[in-house]
Amino acid sequence: MASCASKSLSVGTRTEPVPVRGALLMGNIRVGILGGGLSGLYAAYLLERHRVDYFVLEARTRLGGRILSNVDGSGRASAARFDLGATWYWPPLQPAMNNLIEQLGLRTLPQYDMGDIVLEHSRHQIPIRQAAAGLAEGSMRIAGGTATLVDRLAADLPREKLFLSHQAESIRLDSHRINIKAINGLAKPKTFDATHVLLAIPPRLMAQNLAFEPAIDRHLLQSWKGTNTWMASHAKFVAVYEQPFWRENGLSGMARSTVGPLVEIHDASDINKTAALFGFFGWQANSRRLLNEEALIAQCIAQLVRLFGHQAAQTRAKLFKDWAQDPMTATQADQFSFGHSDADSLKPKDIWADRLRLIGSEASTTFPGYLAGALEAAETGVQSLLSSHET
Repeated sequence: MASCASKSLSVGTRTEPVPVRGALLMGNIRVGILGGGLSGLYAAYLLERHRVDYFVLEARTRLGGRILSNVDGSGRASAARFDLGATWYWPPLQPAMNNLIEQLGLRTLPQYDMGDIVLEHSRHQIPIRQAAAGLAEGSMRIAGGTATLVDRLAADLPREKLFLSHQAESIRLDSHRINIKAINGLAKPKTFDATHVLLAIPPRLMAQNLAFEPAIDRHLLQSWKGTNTWMASHAKFVAVYEQPFWRENGLSGMARSTVGPLVEIHDASDINKTAALFGFFGWQANSRRLLNEEALIAQCIAQLVRLFGHQAAQTRAKLFKDWAQDPMTATQADQFSFGHSDADSLKPKDIWADRLRLIGSEASTTFPGYLAGALEAAETGVQSLLSSHET
């Protein structure tokens, strides 16, 4: 890579140049990025801009990881996408993410909150309405679903550097190189060679699914196992409608319930006027497993009817995702866990210290478990890598 007096590490997370003490010696560097979610793709996006060699291994058949925006299933050409994973960001609190979204030219919309909220305290009491205009003030969504951000980042990456359906199984440090063994979608092994690895997968999944040689320090391994995985214990449901009938009735689409199955509900209508409500399940994963998907959806619709009236039964489409049942997201330890671990305790040590960098949202020091945290952790990891190869 050509010498430079300064570098701008990203288009979105920093607007000022980052001083460089000397030239970057990146000619012999090849970075393996494990995980094609937001953090992995953003790291690839930054490395691509700096002309650093890399490749991305993603176990799923799609990019995005815990970002999942599904089409409503209507078959219409204008069918909208709705978020079953990460949804919101907050520009005043997360200006770096907002800068990136603006510079990528993505359309956004504020979370709709005009009208009353519905509160359900008991099955034996009629839900009540309460004024709540402005309750979601500052919450923003990306038009077309959060996967639009994933699509836009991926569009700038060469296809030959993205390996879908490639699940990494082992990482071996051999002299000055790292060998990564992965299994592809045809169940055939494939080996990739790198000098450094950026780990964009949840720490618990790394501890469970990746073998390291030399072995990872046992204290570090325990820290990984003790780190709760963002989204892993949750499930989301989306009901799509022809019209946002609740708005006509003076409702915001927001609801809170201590009955369930949904504990928190919001208006999920898109910028193209496609109407929808979405909710987070309040029932824990072990309770959800007692019912099949069809029965869970039926319970959700029955609850929406209780809260918003008989029109809530007239859905155009119904979408459901239980992240606790996704083996590429959740481990058994994630089924009941909440909270988060200290990001500093997750950093590799000893022989792996300069070879492995955690860049998933769990590794963020500012917004762990948020979209902005995934971007921050990716930028921090890439900056650390680049800085370690300055003259």
